[in-house]
Amino acid sequence: MKINRTCVLFIFIALSVALLISPAAADGNETETNTTVTNTTVTSTISIDISAGATWDNYLRLTYSGSIDGGTADSWEWNFGDGNSSSTQSGTYTYSETGTYTVSLRVTSSDSELTDDTLSQVIVISEPDFDASADIEMSETSLLIDYESTTEGAISWTWDFGDDEGTSAYKSGSYTYDDTGTYQVTLTATSPAGDTDTYTESITFSAAPEAYFTVDNTTGSAPLYVEFTDDSDENPYTDADIVEWYWEFDDDDNSYYRAEEEDDDDPDTSFTFDEEGTYTVTLTVTDENGEEDTYEMDIVVDDDAAPEADFSVDDDYDTKGSAPLTVAFIDESDESDDTDADIIAWYWAIYDEDGDKYDYSTAQNPEFTFEDEGTYTVTLRVTDENGISDTETKKNYIEVTLELSATFTASPTAGYKPLTVNFYATDGSDNEYDIEYYYWYFGDGLTNLGSDDSPSHTYTSAGTYDVKLIVIDEEDNRYTCERDGYIVVSAANTATTVTATPTATATRTKEDTDETVMAAPSAGTKIFGLPGTEYFRTEITRYHGFYREYIRLITGVFGIK
Repeated sequence: MKINRTCVLFIFIALSVALLISPAAADGNETETNTTVTNTTVTSTISIDISAGATWDNYLRLTYSGSIDGGTADSWEWNFGDGNSSSTQSGTYTYSETGTYTVSLRVTSSDSELTDDTLSQVIVISEPDFDASADIEMSETSLLIDYESTTEGAISWTWDFGDDEGTSAYKSGSYTYDDTGTYQVTLTATSPAGDTDTYTESITFSAAPEAYFTVDNTTGSAPLYVEFTDDSDENPYTDADIVEWYWEFDDDDNSYYRAEEEDDDDPDTSFTFDEEGTYTVTLTVTDENGEEDTYEMDIVVDDDAAPEADFSVDDDYDTKGSAPLTVAFIDESDESDDTDADIIAWYWAIYDEDGDKYDYSTAQNPEFTFEDEGTYTVTLRVTDENGISDTETKKNYIEVTLELSATFTASPTAGYKPLTVNFYATDGSDNEYDIEYYYWYFGDGLTNLGSDDSPSHTYTSAGTYDVKLIVIDEEDNRYTCERDGYIVVSAANTATTVTATPTATATRTKEDTDETVMAAPSAGTKIFGLPGTEYFRTEITRYHGFYREYIRLITGVFGIK
């Protein structure tokens, strides 16, 4: 019989397993078998984060937080070192007083093995630094200061304004002094803990005026002509007028210029420096209280060191035209032949006929638009990289006219009083904007200011009157038309005699009403040498002071009746 090997192998394995599971001793006693299962334990660590407040609002406050890494905490037990505790993971705690405290945290965890279940840290609870500080602002026009304590945490303030009079217990406020002078302003601030600190600042209200001047040129070659313009200010606290200006030019001749208000002298001046060198020009001003102040400026005369300022107008633009006139300027300045220093700054200034600054620019090649009628002076100051400047000035360089004009007529322009005259304005045909207002000045002290372009006016007194019309367009441009001696008013006449050829007279006897007076010669009288039998009639008619004479000639020659 053939045995299946696979079946034999299976039986052998099954028996082996059975013996391992339930082994029997040879003597018939049971043998006990132990099986061991190994469990893995998680290791965890805890950490704490604590900090004390740093300001007077929270310096007693402790901020705390605990954490566990690798497991889960079952409990948190904080001890703040002053007998108080907490069971929260994080939070804040406020101490009753400053001091050094040991803060500890104990953590329990059922799912992990803690490397250390308790941590401790020392914390110092202390008052923050207390430093008095303040902001003090002085007025530029009066003897007043604005003060404010900037001391952090202060609960009270004591101010002493240094004039033996003023004090304050407020955190901020204003104080006005009686006189100019130097004062020590002191703030004493008190902390919540009762500590004090002091802040002191010195302030000065000067009684002197402020000397200052400007020039049209600070550098150039000899001879260098410089115009000096006084720009000093009277003292804002005393309002004392400046009464004397004393200029010193620092040359070998000790040149100076003194101007005094009582002599109506011009405080501005000019000076020509003939030789190379650096000159410190000094202006000392004195006010009516005898207070003085001084301002200095250096003028450098160097034939080669300075750049040379110059400019022109772009060929596509004009220097003369009607408003608004736009002009493009071209910088044509050259760097110094001696230093070759590049020009790095340009300052253009436009001045009107009164010398007031009209506009300015710091571009190298600017454009200006002139809106107002008049002539303008243009100045260019260039400065090179060495800080040396030169100035070019072209006076009355730009001329601007307005696209606005008007004229007027009147009827009548002569006669006896009272004379009523009708005026008629005519707008210019090239006006850019419509005229809105007509301001009439009739020369007798009376006016008509409004929008009436054809007013009437009655002159009640004899005399010769100048008439002026000012028109204003919708862009507020103005134009003035004047006629001197335009209206002639005569006194009332009591009798008028008119003589014709041949003899004819007419006498006017009424003064105030229109009238016609007629006179005729006898028949057969020759008139103007005409043959035949003729006669004429003369009519003289008065219309409010004017006479119109009508002569009618009827001649037999011409058969006119």
